[in-house]
Amino acid sequence: MRDQLLNAFRTKMIDRNFFLPLCVWDFYPHIPAYAEAMADAPKDDWTRGYGSEQGMKARVAFCETMGALLLGWCEGKAYTEDCDPSVKVSFREEERGRNVTTYDTPIGSLQEVSQASSVTWARYTVEHLVKTPEDAKVYQYVVEARTPRETYAAAQAQLDVIGQAGIMDGAGFGVPFHYLIGAMGESPALMASFDMPAELRDLMDAMHRKNLQVVDILAKSPLLMMDHEAIWSMGLISPAIFEEHYIPYQQEYNEILHAGGKITFDHISGQYLWPFVEGIEKCGHDFITGITVEPDNCDRIASLLDRWDGEMTAVMGPSPDFLRRHTTEEVTRLMDRFVEAIGDRKVVFGTADAVVPETPPENLMAIARVL
Repeated sequence: MRDQLLNAFRTKMIDRNFFLPLCVWDFYPHIPAYAEAMADAPKDDWTRGYGSEQGMKARVAFCETMGALLLGWCEGKAYTEDCDPSVKVSFREEERGRNVTTYDTPIGSLQEVSQASSVTWARYTVEHLVKTPEDAKVYQYVVEARTPRETYAAAQAQLDVIGQAGIMDGAGFGVPFHYLIGAMGESPALMASFDMPAELRDLMDAMHRKNLQVVDILAKSPLLMMDHEAIWSMGLISPAIFEEHYIPYQQEYNEILHAGGKITFDHISGQYLWPFVEGIEKCGHDFITGITVEPDNCDRIASLLDRWDGEMTAVMGPSPDFLRRHTTEEVTRLMDRFVEAIGDRKVVFGTADAVVPETPPENLMAIARVL
């Protein structure tokens, strides 16, 4: 089934329905069969063996119960990075889910602090790496101290484990402005573009050079599908920023990856898509994932499918919040409404973002039954 899906993405012609839910490490332990299969996973691994051969097989088994393909989102191990020894990275865990990462370099130090939430099952950055022009120079030093190298054997081993039951994608080349938002926070990044434009331009140029090294490695790797991991920040930017700071980079990376025979996509993480549709169409992606299906937007999505027909594939689905909070009957009604809107068109259906812990698996099964 994997080859059929990859061919659909490559040709933009969907002749059957596919189910490709985005489920990551924190969802699966709540599935009894998965938890039983992983009972002997190492306790010191915070993912409890999620990315191991045992973990991949257990995830494949769960997906197969509902006729879904496993999506190894950003898991493809086609490269790693070696860091120059002049950069010392330290990590410590503090009380109440607080983690501190420190980078010490010959020209200065950086610190990032994150806080876990037991309510949202997520981790939030509460102190960003870059706060001053001097920090930007230190961060550039850290970026330039990293050298990517291929690990194709590890990627091939992953592909061998999942076979036709799923897909693994490569990642690690998000556009520089997206990385700036992560390093600074959205408001400081926007203000810094005026307050320290030279420092940010130098930093972004260094990020771009590193991305080109990564993309070149990925283009020659055994992985066939590549995820930009960038436009999920569209909720934090304007279409004008997207036009200037996203599209040119994505076009360049896609040209290299397509020349290597790869299928490329980006994930919008359930963000509000519509102001960015024309910009996304310029990027050269083969498909876009993470489009939210809601009861009142099914007709609009049907129109988007018509617009992109033969040009780009849309992968859409309910939001994680909807799947977690609503009943199986409500999920079924949403799916019935969606099918009514698209008629006899075949689709690649998924979820708008990662399915959250304690989501009833019956809700995913309901999607599969309608498809």
